[in-house]
Amino acid sequence: MEVSGYIALSGQLALMRNLDTVATNVANGDTAGYKAGRMLFTDYLADAGRNRDVAYANDVATYEDYAQGPLKVTGRPLDVAIQGDGFFEVLSPNGVRFTRLGSFQVSPDGTLITAEGYTIQGEGTGTGERPITLGEGDTAIIVTKDGTIRARSAAGGLEDRGRLSVVNFDDPQQLEKLGNGFFTAPIAPNQLLPEEVSIAQGMLEKSNVNPTLEMTRMIKISRSVTTLASFQNDMHELQRRSMSTLSRQGGQ
Repeated sequence: MEVSGYIALSGQLALMRNLDTVATNVANGDTAGYKAGRMLFTDYLADAGRNRDVAYANDVATYEDYAQGPLKVTGRPLDVAIQGDGFFEVLSPNGVRFTRLGSFQVSPDGTLITAEGYTIQGEGTGTGERPITLGEGDTAIIVTKDGTIRARSAAGGLEDRGRLSVVNFDDPQQLEKLGNGFFTAPIAPNQLLPEEVSIAQGMLEKSNVNPTLEMTRMIKISRSVTTLASFQNDMHELQRRSMSTLSRQGGQ
């Protein structure tokens, strides 16, 4: 294969991986708390001999777009959204996880949990369980701006039940996406102080994917893949004709 064919092939492979990323974004356009994935591209220079370099397409990595998604009003008291940076900290059977999805529930024993049954972590330090527990008969649940959860007890008074652990990272790109809106981190998070947190009760953060823009990206990528495939076909046809011409000339 000619060098131009290898260059075109590298471009096709990079585009196909980008197409997979965009397709995943489109599929999660309605997934609450989802963060869009993006591809990072650069060129890879290789020595082609005769003091020439050729540039191949190189998709260096996939990174997450942590821009905030729009907020959807649900009116449900245990639906909460982070306004600004940060992640809720939860404890799963496989360790601590981080999420922007604040659709919480109450377990039979009163513990605040995710839909998957993971324990919502209250503020504090360490990797152990730090649950937030509501009392039997608690009503009128209030989540304040700083993440403090209050409820009216059976006795009639308004009491604090804990404060949501909201954390951030010096480099969020080190987080690894796990699916269902959860991330894991190889680095320790920074606990956000109450004045650094802004929680909206009765709301959920929607996906930050713009379906129209993602569909436009998908169309452009598909056209680029088709163009490169057409180029390769033309190159193959040119080679075939050249070989055929040389063969006829050699037989004369």
